Amino acid sequence: MNLDLLCFSFCNMTDQLIMFKNLFKSKPQLRIEYIPDVGCKVNLMPINWGDSRSAIRDQMNYRFKEDNRIIELTDDEDIELRRDIYQSESGNKYHFILSYDEKGKLSEISIHSGAIVIVKGIELQFGKDIDIICTHLNQVGENFIGIEEGNFLFEDLKLTIANSQSMGGEGNGLDYFYASKDISHLTEN
Repeated sequence: MNLDLLCFSFCNMTDQLIMFKNLFKSKPQLRIEYIPDVGCKVNLMPINWGDSRSAIRDQMNYRFKEDNRIIELTDDEDIELRRDIYQSESGNKYHFILSYDEKGKLSEISIHSGAIVIVKGIELQFGKDIDIICTHLNQVGENFIGIEEGNFLFEDLKLTIANSQSMGGEGNGLDYFYASKDISHLTEN
């Protein structure tokens, strides 16, 4: 075998090994497909509205922090939070929250960063101009209303999205995604 050919084959094989190693070194970005009236898929793993907190925890391969607390709104009204906060420490950073009802069943998901959210085949990327996202969802027949500046409700999809400025930051990029089994609290006058 020719020495040049042997060197080329070895170098090519070394490059392929490095590429293969790097494939496993970096984590893929979190992908959450939202399915109205059903739930979502987190990296293809189905999570349905009404699934138990313990079952979801058993399925998920992500670290979480349990956050159960009561927030006093008025003397007569409190809100009880039951949620698991998923947040990465390194790599592709993500931050999302799964919230549960009083029976410990999944009722809401909110995503704050680090995920590609898919709704009706459309990718919603954090940081992307929210007006473009609204236009794309509108093109597939989803109507929306502005709740307040930079915050939009898609009633039929049972979701809201908000830009960075409305969340206290700067700019018009997508900064928040919220979906729920029931959005009547958002549509009541």
